Amino acid sequence: MNLAMEVEHIIPVSLGGADNEGNLALACRACNLAKSNYLDGSDPETSEQVRLFHPRVDIWADPLPVRR
Repeated sequence: MNLAMEVEHIIPVSLGGADNEGNLALACRACNLAKSNYLDGSDPETSEQVRLFHPRVDIWADPLPVRR
């Protein structure tokens, strides 16, 4: 299923992020709602807190794993 893309703030405005092109990215609605205003999350394999993907800094080398 394809979901519409929407503009989201990489660093949320509520956490001091700017409202300019350098802080905006496209995200599907489901991902954007799940991200909310978080900057990090818990790694399910290690339980460590890790920074969420930052599209201006990180390289998306590996696609998300396919769940079967």
